[in-house]
Parts: sequence; structure tokens; C-alpha cells
Amino acid sequence: MAERALRNHQALALAGLRDSLRSGHRRPLLCMPTGAGKTEVFCKITEAALEKGRIVLICVPRLSLVDQTVERLRLHGIEHVGVIQGQHHLTDRTAPVQVCTTQTLDRRGLDCLPDADIVLVDEAHIVFKFQREWMADSRWAKIPFIGFTATPGTKGLGRLYDDLITGTTTQSLTDTGFLVPARVFAPPSGTLPDLKGIKITNTEHGRDYAVGELSKRMQAPKLVADVVETRQVMARGCPTLVFAVDCAHATALHEQFCAAGVHAEYIDAYTPPDERERIRREMEAGRVEVCVSIGCLTLGVDWPFVSCIQLCRPTKSAMLYTQIIGRGLRMDRGKLDCLVLDHTSSTERLGLVTDIHWAVLDDGKPKPPAAPRDREEALPKECPTCHFIKPPRTPTCPNCGHAAKIVSKVTTINGTLREIKGKRAPSHAEKQAWWSGFLTYASQRGKSRNWCLANYHAKFGAFPRKLNDIPGPLTDEMRGWIKSRVIAWAKSQGLPDHGARRAA
Repeated sequence: MAERALRNHQALALAGLRDSLRSGHRRPLLCMPTGAGKTEVFCKITEAALEKGRIVLICVPRLSLVDQTVERLRLHGIEHVGVIQGQHHLTDRTAPVQVCTTQTLDRRGLDCLPDADIVLVDEAHIVFKFQREWMADSRWAKIPFIGFTATPGTKGLGRLYDDLITGTTTQSLTDTGFLVPARVFAPPSGTLPDLKGIKITNTEHGRDYAVGELSKRMQAPKLVADVVETRQVMARGCPTLVFAVDCAHATALHEQFCAAGVHAEYIDAYTPPDERERIRREMEAGRVEVCVSIGCLTLGVDWPFVSCIQLCRPTKSAMLYTQIIGRGLRMDRGKLDCLVLDHTSSTERLGLVTDIHWAVLDDGKPKPPAAPRDREEALPKECPTCHFIKPPRTPTCPNCGHAAKIVSKVTTINGTLREIKGKRAPSHAEKQAWWSGFLTYASQRGKSRNWCLANYHAKFGAFPRKLNDIPGPLTDEMRGWIKSRVIAWAKSQGLPDHGARRAA
């Protein structure tokens, strides 16, 4: 097998998984952002299992990911791979590594599952009912299930997985040059679309706006700044992915781009794999400038050449937002950053992608039920061709056969997008510098290690991890921060101003 060295953050993620399994966890979940090299860790686990003579079962949530997973395993030197998927040409029950979709296993049933010594679940935030039944089956209680995802925010995920390991963060990968930074432009604060009252429903990306109701609400002007004009002014020459509300909206945007002379393509869930691959190649070669889609380009899409994301659909889901922005953060030759043009104010709602984190898994405890909602009754409509009154929800006229074309009612309001800059997360080097400074101060003032820990936690909101206990320079900034903290403590004890300053 081909030997590929892991990068530092990948090695730490793998070590965290191993520690979790050694401590008795049987269902660990590894969180690694898009672009962190999840595949490298994935394949290292597979290699280690094969060296011990174990059978590995890899589950993916979409058919399009099956062949992609097989290809990536082969690139890592894992050749003997079978596929469980209908009459797939790689069907081989003797292969020690089997790749399948959860839906295929569901159709075959719990009693027909293949043997496995370890199960790897890709995009583990997408959970199927069958998967819950499978992982709860007593026959599989001793078999490790390892989940992989960039967005572990799905409701009830904590009932399936018993440990969350954060391999690294988007901010850390940006600071160390493994991802490009995102430059986000969004409407000025206060121009949020009115999305109150829109039904929230379960999606594969967690709780989000119901697309049908979102489309209906978007009949009123809700996108800020013209999509085509903004892209042409701010991102001309940047390969761009545009995410729309629904098919009608995506089709309308595609037509607008084409009318403006932009070489644009359109992809939805029904686009054949070979056509999707053609668009990818054309876009990478620079012959296609823009690809308009809805949500089918959020998973398993490795298009590192994309350097602009246009968000044209509001979302309440931090997972979907993270997956969408992540499509543009991969490194590529000559790429310095990713331009994010948010026409929906979703960034103001959710924060920058570097601000979004999951510290724990959702336990799935039910929330109070929402009040029942009245549904509007569908009404008959007049056929525009023969004026026949059609029954409700009848797109094709039974009198003349005219098929109504779905027209997007999403409109825009005048405005411009402004850059949003968030509070940058401290780098590892900055944390080390402060920890070393605290150690120096403690040595000079006779303070304990617990004093250092308490002040570090006050500064960074966490205890020091993987830092060296080496004293370092005590800067004026550090002295000022410590002094202000001591003064605040002294005042809380009722000391007068001069006493508080003497304590500092």
C-alpha cells in the first residue's frame, strides 16, 4: 500500500480517535472541516484495519459518493475494494473493504447486512431511520462505528455517537495555510429578510426553513443587490458557485447570467454524473464562469478552483451554511482567498464560518411542540391559453394540454454588500505566547500553576492544550491585561481604588 504521511492536524485527529476507542467508546464521531484531509484519516484507519485482517464497511449517504470513495481509496493504495450497490461492476463479496450507501443496506434489511469488523460512516450528520435501527441492533453492539463529518449539529446525533472528537477548526486551518480565508460581503446590518413565521423542518443539514414556504415568502423582495451585477462587479474572473432557493429560482438566475453574456451552467439533483463532471472540467479550464445550483453541490464536491460563493437562499442551518461556504475554502494554485457574496443576511444570523463550532452532540431531547398552523386551501386556476378553470394543483390543463412553466417569484431590492470582518480566533502561536507569559509572571510574583490556568481560561475560554510549559517574554499587553483583571478582582472584594491598584 502507498505510504502517505499525515499532516500534524490529521495525526492529532487520528490519535484522538484511537484514544477514544481505547477509553471504551464504540461510537466516536470525528469532526473535521472541509479541506482538512478527512480522506487521509479515513484511509489510514482502513489501512490499519486491513493490516490486522479486519473487514471494513464504508457507508456513504449518496450514490454519487460510492465511486468517488472507491477512487480515493485506490489513490491511497487500497485496491481490493467491493461495492454493494445493485449490479455495480465492482461487486465483490470477497473484498475486505466494502463501500455502500445506507439506502441500499436498508432495502436489503438488517438480516442481510454484510459482515464487518469496523464501520466507517461518511457525512455522518446525515442520518437515516435505518441507520438508527442498525446501530441499536444488539448484534452490532461490539462493532465500532466511526462517523466523519464537518458539521456534527444534527438533532439527536448524540444518541448514535458517544464521543465527539474535534480534529481541527476552520480558523486553525486558515491560520496555518491549509485553507484560504473567506472574505464575506453581506447586506448592512438591519436589512435582514423578514423570515418570521416560516415553518422550520428537519433536513439532512439539520433544522432549516421549509423550502416550499421559503419560496412562497420570497415572492416579496428579499435578496439584497442584483445577483448578476454584483458578481460581475466584485468577482469577475472568479469561478463561482451560486446557491439558489429552488429549481425555479436557480433556472431564473441561470438565464439571467446567460443573458448578461456570462458562460453559466446549471446543476440539480437530476443532472447526470457525466454531465456534472463535464461542467466541473469546463469550469476548471475557465470555459465556464458560473455554476448555479440548489443544494446538491454541498457534499462530496471537491472543486478547489472555486473562488467565489454566492449565497442567494436564506438558511437557518449552521450546518448547511458551513457546507456551502466550505466549497470555496480549499487551496488551489494562485488562489489567495474565497469571496463570499451573501445576498440573504444569513451571515448576520449565523456568524462567519470560522465562528461556527459544535462543542457537544445534540441529545435529541424533544422540544415543546409548536402551535398547529393553518394551511391555505389550494384554489382552482385559469389556464392562460384556453381560459379553462383547472382543478387545484393541476399544472397541465386537462382541456388544451398547456403545461404551466414554474416561474421564480424571487426578486431583489436595490442595495450593495459590505465586507463583514469577524473576531479572528487566536492562533496556536498566540496561545503559546500568552501561556509562556503567564508562566513568567507567576515565577516573578510567586503565583501557582493554578493561577496560570485560571488566567489562561479567562483569556481564551478554555484550558491550555498541547502547549509547552516554557516561560517566555512578558509583553506590555500581557501586563496590562493581568493588571486590569487583578484590579477588577480587588474591586469586587470591596477594596478602594488605591488598594485595588496596589494589589495589581
